[in-house]
Amino acid sequence: MVQLKGSVSFANEKTYAHESVDELAKAYHVTPEYLPLPVIFDNVTTKQMVEQDRYINNILMLGKRANFALFTVGTVRSEALVFQLGYFAEPEIKRLQESAVGDIVSRFIDENGKVVAPEIDARTIGIDLADLKQKEHAILVAYGNQKTAGVHAAIKAGYTNCVILDQTLAQLLLDF
Repeated sequence: MVQLKGSVSFANEKTYAHESVDELAKAYHVTPEYLPLPVIFDNVTTKQMVEQDRYINNILMLGKRANFALFTVGTVRSEALVFQLGYFAEPEIKRLQESAVGDIVSRFIDENGKVVAPEIDARTIGIDLADLKQKEHAILVAYGNQKTAGVHAAIKAGYTNCVILDQTLAQLLLDF
């Protein structure tokens, strides 16, 4: 069980990433591997230096080689968790809200699944979107009508080959 992206935040908000990894590892009787880092660094140089660390690089490679990936799509609404964690300045949030339909592993995408902010993506640590396309099972789990455009973009771009949705979101996608 490998955490696919960083999760440490600068705010008092909890991400519950460790708890999720722990519960899944316990359910499958495996040892969890954590990525004990912020998901988005202040600058590219720091991120690149951290990725060179042997321990961190090993975890990143485990995530890249995993044959299963379980993930969701985040929204770009003001109350979205990623915007509450202290990673972004207000102008960055505004730009992401204007150009992105959601995020997958904290990589912000447009309606076609393309990354909208390459300079933010370059500061983001964790699995790359292209790696999701290589997974035997890339499982997207989502619920709620606010995720319709983001889930649609993930499916359209081929980042997932299996989706688990609530009935409302499934119907919205059929109507999209």
